[in-house]
Amino acid sequence: MKVTLGPYPEGEEERVVDIQVEDHDTWNVDHTLSMIALPLLKKFREMTQGAPCVDFEDVPRSLRPSEEEILHYKETGESDDKWFDRWDWILGEMIFAHEHIVSDEWEDKYHSEDGFDVEGYKKISDRRQRGLELFGKYYTGLWD
Repeated sequence: MKVTLGPYPEGEEERVVDIQVEDHDTWNVDHTLSMIALPLLKKFREMTQGAPCVDFEDVPRSLRPSEEEILHYKETGESDDKWFDRWDWILGEMIFAHEHIVSDEWEDKYHSEDGFDVEGYKKISDRRQRGLELFGKYYTGLWD
């Protein structure tokens, strides 16, 4: 795969976009897309200046606002102190998911002389799946 994305030009000019996909890029599309998404998400997380509204059920209880904070937001539009922390947590879960798709080595740690740690593997697999679901759910929030 070869991708060239030029900068956003000023005025009426079009952005230069050239994407060449080879046959082998399609063998593991999930892996190929994660190889592209992972560095983008990491850079985005470093540079992001804003955050979309995050559904409270998508984050741990410790990041959820109180009923008073929710009421205050509805009345004033002012966000609570954890607004950006919730988005940062969501981005972290997306990054986790793509890191585990790109790295095949993580699966090896669930094999031992005692057998295969099904419970541990399932826990990590479920987290990875949840990160991908969050990636899809908040896909249109990935702008700054």
